[in-house]
Amino acid sequence: MEEYVIIFHSLKQIYNFVHWAEEIPYHMDISHGSIIVDGKSIQGIMAVGLEQELHLHVYGQLQNKDKPYIQQFTK
Repeated sequence: MEEYVIIFHSLKQIYNFVHWAEEIPYHMDISHGSIIVDGKSIQGIMAVGLEQELHLHVYGQLQNKDKPYIQQFTK
């Protein structure tokens, strides 16, 4: 399992993230406090909100080519 702290600043970022996440073969959760949503759900992520420090949990090992993509969302 891998964990990242991420922030979305726009709805377009959420849309692009979910599009990318759908290509990853592992389950992902995004949490904020006691709220946990599916990391591949546009509606779930939008419900958590923008400009929030979120914790991305990837239940597997991302490939090296995917790690730079996550960096654009990290603090």
